[in-house]
Amino acid sequence: MKQHNEYSLLSYPVFIAMFGYFVDVYDIVIFSVVRIQSLQQMGVSAAEISTTSTLIINMQLAGLIIGGIVYGTLGDKIGRKKILLISILIYSTASLSNAFVGNVEQYALCRFIAGLGLAGELGAGMTLVSESVKKSHRSYATALVSGFGLLGGCMAFLLVDYTTWREAFIVGGVAGFCLLFARKKLLDSEVYARASQQIPVSQRGNLVTFFTHRSMMKRFACCLGISMPIQLFFGMFMFFSNEVTKALGVTGTVSVGKCVFWYFFAHCLGDVLSGPISQILSSRKKAVAIYMCALFILAGLALLGFFDTANKYYWLAAISGFAAGYWALCWLTTAETFGTEYRATATVSAPNFVRGFLILYFTGYQLLKPSIGVLPTVTTLMAICLVLAFISWCYLKETFGRDLDFYESGIKKPSI
Repeated sequence: MKQHNEYSLLSYPVFIAMFGYFVDVYDIVIFSVVRIQSLQQMGVSAAEISTTSTLIINMQLAGLIIGGIVYGTLGDKIGRKKILLISILIYSTASLSNAFVGNVEQYALCRFIAGLGLAGELGAGMTLVSESVKKSHRSYATALVSGFGLLGGCMAFLLVDYTTWREAFIVGGVAGFCLLFARKKLLDSEVYARASQQIPVSQRGNLVTFFTHRSMMKRFACCLGISMPIQLFFGMFMFFSNEVTKALGVTGTVSVGKCVFWYFFAHCLGDVLSGPISQILSSRKKAVAIYMCALFILAGLALLGFFDTANKYYWLAAISGFAAGYWALCWLTTAETFGTEYRATATVSAPNFVRGFLILYFTGYQLLKPSIGVLPTVTTLMAICLVLAFISWCYLKETFGRDLDFYESGIKKPSI
């Protein structure tokens, strides 16, 4: 087995994590792309598309939240590799099953099960990569994983033009099983192997301790807070772009699928560059601040009507996708913030909690929209998110250059 931090940037664990996240993003995004087409074919009326879409996506997000907690603690108890294999098997099976649903209830159930499976991919992959590669390559490696993986969202859009929505789900399922085969050769990190020998299973990934330990919960809340704007912006301005653009009076018809494509294409570039930017600044926090501020500025410009044509709105999708490119930095920071025996618990559950926050966003959107309108609702949600993100960033501790071979129990614990 390789020693701690011996893997280089262009190594097997990094490539497999890249492919894994690619499949993960594809399967998460595919519903956003095909939701209108698939629900129309199932007989859902135009007036019910929005609420039915919200129901199904909320089921998927609920699966992500539950799965994030389960896989997170299991990642610390039984290993990062094992939960990756289990999660792939579940979401690949669910994706294939999704291709054969006949009604909304079956659709929602398949997305819930898929969410349970997809919850393990990103966080466990990021944890394994951050623990396996050289410290000097860590930010580059996680940026590559996230950047390449986000192309899965682009693939979801492109593929729909050449397949039916049912075939698109089959592709996701087949890709998942291919990934399952490729992951068989993967090993857990030396850092985790040492932790599993020194710390009892009961003290690794203990949820009671994690959610009652004041210091860990404070750090966890900060990691969640800085990443919230990414999901909210996507949910409001991309997922519901058909409604938001209508309220803004945008001229021309805006395609939700095309918005998703340009958003994720630019998101990929933003994530790839986040690694070098973080290295140049020698700081995770400074890089996060640059990206986060850009995203809120774009939200303000959009709500003020600066993107008033379909083409301009696609530019918004692309520029905001780039500005949202600190996604990888959020989870690298999370991995660096927690000791080895709680690293997977935090890093696997955090992105799924953030994805799950879309339930609150979408529910709030549907509740407020009838009374105050689309634009005031989006403005209110973005304002609340801005305050929470700023507070989280202020309390977030710098983790650049940290050695990950430390434990929350006190052994090699850094001063933070």
